[in-house]
Amino acid sequence: MAKKKKLTKKQQAEYIKNPNTCPYCGSEALDGGYFEQEDNFGWRDVVCSACKRRWQDLFTLTGIAEE
Repeated sequence: MAKKKKLTKKQQAEYIKNPNTCPYCGSEALDGGYFEQEDNFGWRDVVCSACKRRWQDLFTLTGIAEE
């Protein structure tokens, strides 16, 4: 079985700029799971319907917006 290639730093940076497309194949067919969190850190599972690759989007608390 062939080893899956990891994303380069450049590919990761591009995905952070535009998280609406798959960082592996460029498809917009992404399905995101539920947002989960622990303390000030969060994540969600994402899968690309086109290429079937899976990854986690990672989030950190950066501030608060008052209403």
